[in-house]
Amino acid sequence: MTSGIYNVGNAINPNSCFANANGKLVGQLWGGYSGSCKDVGLSGTILHANCKNTAGNYVYTSIETNLNPE
Repeated sequence: MTSGIYNVGNAINPNSCFANANGKLVGQLWGGYSGSCKDVGLSGTILHANCKNTAGNYVYTSIETNLNPE
């Protein structure tokens, strides 16, 4: 019988899971947002950053990273 709790043992790199789409963080495999975003942080399960839009301006954006929100 399993407890349903798993120890991953490795960190997940959010840069591999999210992209910058015109100043907005979006879920995307191998997204690579870090090349155009700065001031990146994680508050609980919310990833937030200032990301560059097509006009070249940095805008605040955030995204929920929890794949199974309750």
